[in-house]
Amino acid sequence: MSTNKSGHKGLAVSTSSKAEWLTHIRSLGLKSVGEYERWCRRHDFIFNRRKTWRQEREERHVADIERRDKEANAHIRALGLETTDSYLA
Repeated sequence: MSTNKSGHKGLAVSTSSKAEWLTHIRSLGLKSVGEYERWCRRHDFIFNRRKTWRQEREERHVADIERRDKEANAHIRALGLETTDSYLA
């Protein structure tokens, strides 16, 4: 198993360009680096540009869950219901 620049075996750390980093931030549904920093803290993710592909994948997974929850809640409200429980009843 190879060792990358950070000294971790088998964990390729992305040294993304600023453009790639901003693309990742936008893929999470966020608009700025500051918003990304707050989002990372809220979800207990480290905040920096050097992340493994697994860390970025986990961030996208959490963002996808949040997006689906938001869409489901909007659908429930559009039906005139206030809670998930009232939708399931």
